[in-house]
Amino acid sequence: MKNILVATDFSGCAINAMDMGLALAEYFDATIHYLTTMDDSRNGEALGFSLLANSSAEKGFVVNVNVLFENWKKEAAVRKVKIKTTCTSGKLLPTMKDYVESNQIDFVVMGSHGHNAVKGFFIGSNCQKVVRALHVPVFIVKDGALKYEFKNVVFASNFKDEEKASFQKFLNFIGKFKPEVIHLVAINTLNSFTKSTEEMEKHLDEYVKECKVAKCEKHIYPDLFVEAGIRHFSEKVDADLIAISNHNRHPIKRIFSGSTVEALVQNSNLPVLSIDFSEEDILIGE
Repeated sequence: MKNILVATDFSGCAINAMDMGLALAEYFDATIHYLTTMDDSRNGEALGFSLLANSSAEKGFVVNVNVLFENWKKEAAVRKVKIKTTCTSGKLLPTMKDYVESNQIDFVVMGSHGHNAVKGFFIGSNCQKVVRALHVPVFIVKDGALKYEFKNVVFASNFKDEEKASFQKFLNFIGKFKPEVIHLVAINTLNSFTKSTEEMEKHLDEYVKECKVAKCEKHIYPDLFVEAGIRHFSEKVDADLIAISNHNRHPIKRIFSGSTVEALVQNSNLPVLSIDFSEEDILIGE
């Protein structure tokens, strides 16, 4: 992990994401990138403060953002973390996509309220769009007290061979935190699996063998829906993080289609790590 991006509007949940992003940058000796946008109709090209200040409203926005970013720069300096801040115009999602591509971002952190929250700038739909559109891991931080250590972790997948790259990327990430238990969970609904429980056990056994960073426990958990099953199982084992493979999103090819991951991001009260990547990506930790 070299470059971590946090998109922020400086709301409570966004501040949580900025905190988490800075902590991760410290853990992995990465550069933290903070990005904010006025979300207007202009082209989204990153602009300098002097160019952006074309009206009194914009001037006020830029001045406030600049002050806030200076505080984060000071904190990053104390923690010896490399930092880059950007204030821009343009719509959030295309701005983020351009930024990820042009700055070699390999990890994104965003803040989101819980499922009972009212709509807002970085609530719900924006996080879901980011998970759907960006082909890098996306870490969704929720409201409430932050945990910077993940000891009891859930990894949800269909555990097919093509998901092993996602799992390895997850292991490279989570190993840094020295977890005590990793729960490998496959959700068994009436329509999810065509294979028998015995076959699923064999697939899970293969993943357990790959798990070198902590004790791995395998589970096949029954529920009506995949997303609900992941949440219910995670609550049952009192997990402090949910990670989910989001590599192949075609709904016919895999049960964890984009809609399932997006629903989990929206409805879970736990932090969610959505792991999506291209085959050319360098694994975290390498």
